[in-house]
Order: sequence, then structure tokens, then C-alpha cells
Amino acid sequence: MYKKILTLVCVSVMAPVMAKDCVLQQRTTTTNAGQITEIRNVNFDVLNLDHGRKKCMVRLDGLVKGQWLRSYGEHTYEHEPNKVGCGIASEVAKNNLLLRLNESTIKTESVVVCRDDQKPKMVSTQLGNIVDDITQLRPHPTYQRTFYHNGQECRWFVEMNWTGANLQPINGIVCKLNPRQWIVVDKF
Repeated sequence: MYKKILTLVCVSVMAPVMAKDCVLQQRTTTTNAGQITEIRNVNFDVLNLDHGRKKCMVRLDGLVKGQWLRSYGEHTYEHEPNKVGCGIASEVAKNNLLLRLNESTIKTESVVVCRDDQKPKMVSTQLGNIVDDITQLRPHPTYQRTFYHNGQECRWFVEMNWTGANLQPINGIVCKLNPRQWIVVDKF
């Protein structure tokens, strides 16, 4: 019994240490093959939520492969005009329609990055990458404060890109998916 308890204690102490040494980076993309040829009966409802936030809900009918089908979409926003928020909700409704009808191709790329030293290595990212360790991204020198977009906590970061003759800074924005993961939502 003493041997089993000692093994359990060793495993539970070692697991967090091993988790800090490796980071899983994922990128998932979805491609739809269908096409909506016509849209009709578009209805928008805007709801006022708490803390100045709004939600636009869209209901529409779309013609796909000669068949009229109903779809729904919604978008929650804070600082956007209703026209922009409802435009995004409309695109969500169209995408939901295509997802329901057509075969989608979902592609996931996963890379495990492990390090031996205590300092995290800076990583090069692409739009849609999921980063487990925010310290792998270099904070932006000018925009270091956290901000919120659509209720998600976001941060600026900067990467250096070699253009053949010199280094070029590339700005980026990551938003928090959950307590441990961040997703790259913009690079420019």
C-alpha cells in the first residue's frame, strides 16, 4: 500500500511539470461546398442586453439546389452599429444553412511544441491558430493592455517576419477561448 501511494504522489507532482514543457497548437478550418443562389424573407430582431451589449437575431430563407430552406443566426456585440452586428448575424445564418445542407470539409492541424528551458520560445502564428501558452507571443510594445471584443478578452501581439532583406514587424490580435487557450483572430 505504501508503494502505491508513493507512485500516485510522484505522478501527480510530475504531471504539472510535464504539462508546462509542451504546448499544443491547433488550427481548424471549415470549408463548405454549397452555394446559396437567393435570399428572401430576412427578419432582424435586436435585443438590448446588460452592460450596453446587444444581440441581433436573423431569420431568413435561402435557396440552395432549388429548395427554399429557413435558417437562423445571431451575433452579440457592444460597440458596433446595429447594421454591422446584424450583418454578421446574417452571415452566420447563411453559414448555418450551408452547414446543414452540404458536406463540409474540416481540417485540423495540430503541433506539439516542447521546450527544455524555462523561457518559452516565441512562435510564429497564422490566423486561426490556437495557442495554449500566451507567453509564447511577444506583447505589442505600444498596445499592452487587455481589451474586450464581443465579450471576449483580447490582446495585441507582434511578430517579426524576415522579408529577405530585413525584419518586418507584423501586428496580431489573440482572444481568449477559455482559461488556458487563446486564438489568433487577426494579423496585419
